[in-house]
Amino acid sequence: MKDNGFTLIEVLVALALAAVILASVYGAFFYIVRGTRGSAEALDEYIEAGRTLERLGREIRSCYFKDGNRFTLFDGEKKGESSRLSLTYASGPSSLWSGIVAASYSVEETDKGGALVREAGDVYSKERSRAVAIANVAGFEASFKSARGWAKAWDSSLEKRPPDAVRIDVTLKDGRVLSAISEVMAR
Repeated sequence: MKDNGFTLIEVLVALALAAVILASVYGAFFYIVRGTRGSAEALDEYIEAGRTLERLGREIRSCYFKDGNRFTLFDGEKKGESSRLSLTYASGPSSLWSGIVAASYSVEETDKGGALVREAGDVYSKERSRAVAIANVAGFEASFKSARGWAKAWDSSLEKRPPDAVRIDVTLKDGRVLSAISEVMAR
């Protein structure tokens, strides 16, 4: 007599093999999903940091400084591991502001680590907005170019003018460094 079926042991072995294969595929799938999500978050941070550098570059290019005007400035210095940068720039008049904005950038510790913080407001108002410009920052360094070369500090009240150019280096927590050089257009 010929048997056309499977024995119970053959069925159990096949089910066990299928379970092992499905568990491996399941684990690999979610490992890839987690890796993709982490990569997407890192890419988003990198893009936001690039946007902030571009914004800062526009502010530097359109800086507004007038010697003797106490409302205008272009100052920067290295404090500890990071720099602080303060400047005034022309943004164009709006219904709320005069068109001259005072902005400052510095690294501050937050509950999630270091962050590059931007504070800005109209030079003639005491109101300032404050926001995290780039999260997960390990360092922020500004260098200032003049006829004498590059320096780590600049004080427009002493120099009587803004620098010729500014180089910004932002180091993210994962070690990546974003750099930009912006020439000052206003004189």
